[in-house]
Amino acid sequence: MNRWLESVHKVLLGLTGLATLLLVLLTTQQVIARYFFQASSIAIQELLWHLFGFIFLIGAASTLHFERHVRVDVFYGGFSSRVKSLINVLGCILLMIPSLLVLIWFGIHDVMQARDFSSVGMNDSGQMNSLWEFFIRGEGSPDPGGLPARWIVKSFLPLGACLLLLQAFVSLLHSIQLITKK
Repeated sequence: MNRWLESVHKVLLGLTGLATLLLVLLTTQQVIARYFFQASSIAIQELLWHLFGFIFLIGAASTLHFERHVRVDVFYGGFSSRVKSLINVLGCILLMIPSLLVLIWFGIHDVMQARDFSSVGMNDSGQMNSLWEFFIRGEGSPDPGGLPARWIVKSFLPLGACLLLLQAFVSLLHSIQLITKK
């Protein structure tokens, strides 16, 4: 399980690294287009927001795995490893896991609503839509020239929360092992 999780983290870190590079390149393109050519793209601006959401939400599980998340170390840093593990267990059980379950529940609902699964790929005449039309169905950007298929970016929330929940369980088990170890 731990080996599988390590490979998942490597893939996620690679994807978030590529997304970060793409974010930097597209931001540079937007700045050059705006200041030198008086032109910019609403779709690219929205893509920048979507990439940032992807980086933040998908990278959260790896951040927890490598213990690089924000923590108030004023008191925590001075505690023994056993007390730190107890704090981690209580934090996981009382705060992290319930919060992530709520995020997953409402995130899936939001994705389903944005995707509009009420009609499965049929147009008004009863014929099958093209794959592209089926893919972009549902909520899109309200801005002219914006991106369609907002359900894709909204799916990052429940996906990231699921990955973080999986890592929370692994961290919880690790902390319990440290507490019970003599």
